[in-house]
Amino acid sequence: MRDDDNRHPRTFGAGFSGLLCISSGLVLLMDCLVVAGAKPAAFLFSGVVGAAAIVLMVRRAGSYRHEACELTSGGSGNLPLLAVSICMAGAGYVGARLAGIGWATPCIPYVMFLCFFPWSRVGSCRRSPATCVSMLCAGMVAGLVTTDRMPHPVSTAMIVWMLWTGAVFAWLRLVLMDRQQLRSSSAAGPGPTEHPDGRQWSGPSP
Repeated sequence: MRDDDNRHPRTFGAGFSGLLCISSGLVLLMDCLVVAGAKPAAFLFSGVVGAAAIVLMVRRAGSYRHEACELTSGGSGNLPLLAVSICMAGAGYVGARLAGIGWATPCIPYVMFLCFFPWSRVGSCRRSPATCVSMLCAGMVAGLVTTDRMPHPVSTAMIVWMLWTGAVFAWLRLVLMDRQQLRSSSAAGPGPTEHPDGRQWSGPSP
């Protein structure tokens, strides 16, 4: 029963990590296009692809948010939204500064942090996921704007590839968790059916 209770928070956490990877990767991709002097069509195409990926991830994981809010307790659930928003903005700023180094290797721990941090235990991320994601992106934009030198487009593209690979990994986790839930529901079988005289049985309805 405990595993069933924890399934919704873990599923939401996987979807939220994928949403962070997609959004931060989209911000870096736009910065890469700016540095490379890309044409408006490239910005439009990248924006459409990124927005579609965000919508798919939200639709996939959004249905588990309310269950996660109800079932998850403890952890960092009592932290106010303002404090979590500041932390998310700081995390985005750090990610942008790491990208500004010019090497993709320092960003590997950052991508792993976004993918594997237990976001479902942070109450503000469960209650206001859009605000937390927006603050991460805002912090990343601030870090890119205030950096001394713009990162090379090739290194930025590699970081975007790592982030979106992490988003694909989160999507696969969502699919596997959904299939596991379906198998568990099928194995549980139908619930008890009430007999007209008040009795109950576990077999199929007549």
